[in-house]
Amino acid sequence: MTNVLKACFNGRASEDDYGNTILIEINILLLSLHSCEITSSFLLAGENGQ
Repeated sequence: MTNVLKACFNGRASEDDYGNTILIEINILLLSLHSCEITSSFLLAGENGQ
């Protein structure tokens, strides 16, 4: 994980409802990684298309 994601994770994991927070954070992390993959795909497609 990047430092930004670690900071985000650590900040949210310190909340009271630890278990649910971790599950939510994992979902956010997966969505973030998925979005990053999509963005990377578009960038690569753009570079290859030129």
